[in-house]
Amino acid sequence: MLKKILIVVAVLVAADLLAVFLFPGAAYQLAMDAERALAGLHTREIEVDGIRYSYTDSDEGEPLLLLHGFTADKDHWTRVARHLTDKFRVIAPDLPGFGASTRDPQLDYSIDAQAQRVAAFADALGLQQFHLGGSSMGGAIAAVLSARYPQRVQSLWLLAPGGVTADEVSDMESMLLGGGDHPLIPASREEFEATLDFVFEKRPFLPGPLRRHLSEVAAERQQLRLQIFAD
Repeated sequence: MLKKILIVVAVLVAADLLAVFLFPGAAYQLAMDAERALAGLHTREIEVDGIRYSYTDSDEGEPLLLLHGFTADKDHWTRVARHLTDKFRVIAPDLPGFGASTRDPQLDYSIDAQAQRVAAFADALGLQQFHLGGSSMGGAIAAVLSARYPQRVQSLWLLAPGGVTADEVSDMESMLLGGGDHPLIPASREEFEATLDFVFEKRPFLPGPLRRHLSEVAAERQQLRLQIFAD
């Protein structure tokens, strides 16, 4: 009996590995679905002012709206959400231009415009007041939104927010001022690998086929991301 169980387990593991190699996009999506389920998050869509938003929502608790950083998406917050959903209704949208939300090159992607769109998104969900968090670009958007609508934001959580100036030139600024390629906007598999080295002190484990899939997605969206960064 034990031998049969071990054979079944081995077959299932082999099937999973084969799926990762043959269908990396589908395997990545299944992994994200599993992570969301563990965090108690549901994936939903809503259209606001002609823009389609994909977002995750844990449904219950005080609303906590979380805004991801540049080139990221709603799953930036999925593992963090596991520690928050016992108290908060965690809502994490794909900001326009990212993830599964509308990617329209005609939109204004300035921080001010994005803050106004987030306010409209909150209106559409019936959120009169909410806690607000943001990382990197999302932090800059959250800061502008809270300054514009202080009566709506109950608390503000900023993680390495964009837009903060410093006396020292950052590594990324040095690269851009020197005429180099944008380290966060890869156009090839090689540049994607360099991006991983740039943003992580210690890389998370990602099987080769998944890295290839993510590098292809990044290359496909490079031009729009350059535009968003310029805005």
